[in-house]
Amino acid sequence: MKNSIVFKTIRFDVNQGLGIARRKGMDECSHELVAIMDSDDICLSTRFAVQLRTMREHPECDVIGSLTYEFIHDDPSQVIGIKKMPRDDADIKNFMKRRCPFNHQSVMMKKTSVLRAGGYLSWHYNEDYYLWIRMALDGCRFYNIQEPLVFFRVSDGLYDRRGGKAYYVSERDIQRLMRDKLLISRARCRYNVFIRFLFQRLFPPFLRSFVYKMSRSRIAEKVDVDKTLSKPAEQSLSSPPFSLLTNVYGRDDPKYVAAMLDSIINQTLLPSEIVIVIDGPISRELEMVIADYGSRFGKMEI
Repeated sequence: MKNSIVFKTIRFDVNQGLGIARRKGMDECSHELVAIMDSDDICLSTRFAVQLRTMREHPECDVIGSLTYEFIHDDPSQVIGIKKMPRDDADIKNFMKRRCPFNHQSVMMKKTSVLRAGGYLSWHYNEDYYLWIRMALDGCRFYNIQEPLVFFRVSDGLYDRRGGKAYYVSERDIQRLMRDKLLISRARCRYNVFIRFLFQRLFPPFLRSFVYKMSRSRIAEKVDVDKTLSKPAEQSLSSPPFSLLTNVYGRDDPKYVAAMLDSIINQTLLPSEIVIVIDGPISRELEMVIADYGSRFGKMEI
């Protein structure tokens, strides 16, 4: 597997935020198909193979996402729920009128479609939602695979970050954008904003946590992590090349980034390149993790 993946790093000396960092990373991706990954999440070993097969079955689609497992802290076998999303284009666009319709860390997209809609742009906490809205307005088509392909790490501060004035203002303004673009009615906009005001401004974190958890599909059994994460990589000559794009930040835990990269290089179908946007200063330990994976499993391009 050595030298089979190009590791490309793009560095910002000062943190630019998700929108600018993802925009630069998308520009640097060499292939038409681009998969997104967050730095502290973990892919199931079949994620890319399933998504590429779905792309072949639905060539009209521009963005394909999936469900996600949600787990606590360091143990992906301790799944607390599944975050579901609607499957078909019409249902996704209807869901978009209320909430963001994709698990962002699970998507695979067509680069030309993303760029045609304007690419990633800054929108505090809602860079992905803003992109899906613009892609929908541009006539793009969407699909969500109805199985979990990514483990999403639920951190201690998750519910705190999903409340407060800044988060509410961002959510309010994106609802107003959809109203102005005639994606939703004025009545729907007022209702959506009212719900967000209750949830993000009035609810304390423990109550937000309760509502958030109740919105997930609960599962009682453990997930067999050895089965879902540890399959030998096997390239298929019939599959198109694709890029994997991720961002890392100074606050990221090196062991979480290493787990994320492990889940990429253990895929049954490997990406042709991994594009890592280093958004601001990072620790020496995190620098070493990125350099180590690049030297062991691919060719580094800086």
